Amino acid sequence: MSHRKRCVCPSIPGLLLLSIGVLGACGGPGGKRVSPEEYQRIENQARAASVQDQASGSREQRGQDETLDERERELAEELAEARFAATELVHQREQLALKHASDEVSKALDLSRARLELEHARQSLTHFDAEGAPRRRAQDTLELTSANDRLLEQREELAQLELMYAGSELGQSTAEIVMERARRSIVRAEAALTLRQRASVELLEFELPRERELLLAEVAAHEVQLANAERALQLGVMARAAAVRAIDHEEAGSGRRLERLGRERLRLESDRRDAERQRIGQAFGSGGA
Repeated sequence: MSHRKRCVCPSIPGLLLLSIGVLGACGGPGGKRVSPEEYQRIENQARAASVQDQASGSREQRGQDETLDERERELAEELAEARFAATELVHQREQLALKHASDEVSKALDLSRARLELEHARQSLTHFDAEGAPRRRAQDTLELTSANDRLLEQREELAQLELMYAGSELGQSTAEIVMERARRSIVRAEAALTLRQRASVELLEFELPRERELLLAEVAAHEVQLANAERALQLGVMARAAAVRAIDHEEAGSGRRLERLGRERLRLESDRRDAERQRIGQAFGSGGA
């Protein structure tokens, strides 16, 4: 920065006193000399004007200093606030990184669990169609056939007993006891067959279809759960990117604010130097008076 030499000139009251001195030495208009009383009166007026001028300059300087001090206080407060805000943004970025890292791990685990549960649900449905349902149908058919065979065997046994006791010399009471026992076995076999037929209908028309529907619903539910987990992970990534952009924007604004305050600080220092030079110039002017 270039420095110009400032020309120091006497103040107006100083010039007035200088003129009085010349007047006293050379005389007034027309060559008439000024009397000592008149000279003293004029000199007193000049000195009073000089004192008033110095007081006015002092008040102006104090006002300027107070203005500069107020600017400095406001600038210091704003700088402190801006630096605190910049530090807070750094902390926010660190906390954001930790939070999103934790969220991503949690969402990744949710996604892995959703995939595993969907795989298990599909395996359960496949196993039901390939093994579970066919085996239970075969078991039902076997049990139904066995119940029917037992009934046929009981009926055949009763028929054989009737033929055997028809030409037998055994007593009528003994034959009746044996055949009655066979008839009761037939009744029990018929009841067992009826119950087994009902169980077969319930199995084939209700239990197996309902179990398959539940397995299908479970597969569908886990597919939705997997889709939600994938979407949550994507949304988390998008949210993190948006949050980072927001902090970047705030940090850019904070940087511009600090730069502006730095320029204002330099401007304030320049104004203080100008005020100091002005005060020195006025002091020299007063000294010349």
